[in-house]
Amino acid sequence: MTKLNAIKIKKYLNFASKFIEGVNAFLSVFKKSQEQIQPNSQDVKEKILNEAVDFICLKEGFSNTAYKCPAGKWTIGHGLTELLKNLRTQEVSEIYMSQEESKKYVKAYVKKDYDYLKALEIKHQKIIKDKEYVAFLSFMYNFGRSKFASSTLFKHIFKTEIFYAKEFKKWIYIKGNSSDGLKKRREEEIALFLNDK
Repeated sequence: MTKLNAIKIKKYLNFASKFIEGVNAFLSVFKKSQEQIQPNSQDVKEKILNEAVDFICLKEGFSNTAYKCPAGKWTIGHGLTELLKNLRTQEVSEIYMSQEESKKYVKAYVKKDYDYLKALEIKHQKIIKDKEYVAFLSFMYNFGRSKFASSTLFKHIFKTEIFYAKEFKKWIYIKGNSSDGLKKRREEEIALFLNDK
């Protein structure tokens, strides 16, 4: 190998080494910026769940003892009915629940509904925005997943936002009678849905 070739090779290797360092530095910065732009999906889920639980608890109100809701179901905490199913009146009257306990139950229910919506989102390859999740989770908590799954709201889940506003407004009845409380809640869910930032 001639001295000239050795110098050329040395310069080439030096250039290649610096180029690789530059690429690695760029990739490191790019990766960090991507992490900031796209937060951990577990963090996003937790944020949505907490927002939904706070919204639901605010809308449901709270009672530390059982009472019958307008639909005639035994209810406790923040609108919890499932816990009291199949209990006798005497048993129901002896139950007491703290707000902290109630929020844990609400979050457990909402988490199942979130996972259900997430599966739909993946299946249909369509993004549900954070506030849309909160609106849907509130609706599902209020009416139940089975009613949500059989609703036109569900059947057209990936249509335009304006379509949803119309569908949410249909769900304001308790035993055939219009409820001012449900009207207000649907309006607030629509506002959440349409104002996702």
